[in-house]
Amino acid sequence: MIEDGIFEKIFSYDNQKVLFESKVLDSLQFLKNSGKKLQLAELEVKALNYVNQKSRENYSDWNKDLFANGKTNALPITVLEYFGTTLMDDDAIEKIVGSFFHYLHSFYDSYAQFINSTLLMLSKKVLDINHSSFFQVRERLKGITEFQPIYDNLEQVAQTMEYKYIDDFNNINKHQFTLELQSTLVLNDGTIEQEIPSFSKKDRQHGADEMTKRLDSSFKMSLMMFQTVTDLVMDYLKNNVTDQPQNRYHTISIKEQSGFGNSGDGAAIFITIDDLREISEGDSFFVLLAKEDDTDRKIRVENILTDNLMLQNINGKKLGFLKAQAPVNPNILMYREYRVVLTTEIEKAYVLHFFEPKTVQFGYGDNETIFKLNNQEEIKSDDVESTDPDEE
Repeated sequence: MIEDGIFEKIFSYDNQKVLFESKVLDSLQFLKNSGKKLQLAELEVKALNYVNQKSRENYSDWNKDLFANGKTNALPITVLEYFGTTLMDDDAIEKIVGSFFHYLHSFYDSYAQFINSTLLMLSKKVLDINHSSFFQVRERLKGITEFQPIYDNLEQVAQTMEYKYIDDFNNINKHQFTLELQSTLVLNDGTIEQEIPSFSKKDRQHGADEMTKRLDSSFKMSLMMFQTVTDLVMDYLKNNVTDQPQNRYHTISIKEQSGFGNSGDGAAIFITIDDLREISEGDSFFVLLAKEDDTDRKIRVENILTDNLMLQNINGKKLGFLKAQAPVNPNILMYREYRVVLTTEIEKAYVLHFFEPKTVQFGYGDNETIFKLNNQEEIKSDDVESTDPDEE
């Protein structure tokens, strides 16, 4: 199934850094979620093996009793403990196989979110997260020359009868009826014969298939696509660093004063653009706080919680303030959108921003703090090297 080292490579620190440096770090959550779906599908295969092993053990006990006594009062049965309740083996198998195909089918749509938030974002053809399925992402990729090898791999999988089997099985089980799986214990020798019956969906006919063989082939195809396409995406991002989305930022600058009392304590949070260009009312900026951690070999990342920010250029000139366009969704990491609000009274806007209540998140850029100690001021600067390529 999933060989040692496969996920370690896909989720490696090096790959995380590629997503970070390409400013598509929000895609990492979808990549990890796709891997989780494959792990859950693999768990169902292991569960099926466990049920069959228990059935063989029960048959062995029954067979020994039969030969010892020369007769039997009942056929061998397998009852399994399941989180405080019991399941007959047939019910357990039905649940396992249904869950297996559910997780695999879900894997493809989760992986589509990864493609959407990387390649389609870079090509400015990104789909809304609520309308980003495996089919829709393939349609968007079609015809984009630089993504042709990736599209070809996805389309090749989508056109196989293997993928169509996953899609059709899950669709019928979810929306029409539960397929009657066949599991037979042969009393002569304890052999277990298991089969998924034939079924049809629209104009496609799927023949009856041996259960473990079908699960194994469906899983292997999905895992192979996960490895192959992820490698292609990472290679593209590494070789096309100039394609980074504009106005995406991972770092903030903080100016804070503390110890002055409720009326004197406050903080200003800045986004610093890396040039002296002019900005306009309504320009969009996107922020997802992130920082490389070479010690633990991971990317530290979190949503920015502050609703209003200040905007300055590399010379420290205040340009305007930024207003968040939507509340933070605590269930998903995302580059939060802010839009520029210009004002002729920039210093007044700065003071209002400085003293308004806000959540301050440290550790993602430069921090300058003024402390009041015994009626004296002490300035302390904690300079954290910028991890945003635009600010190097």
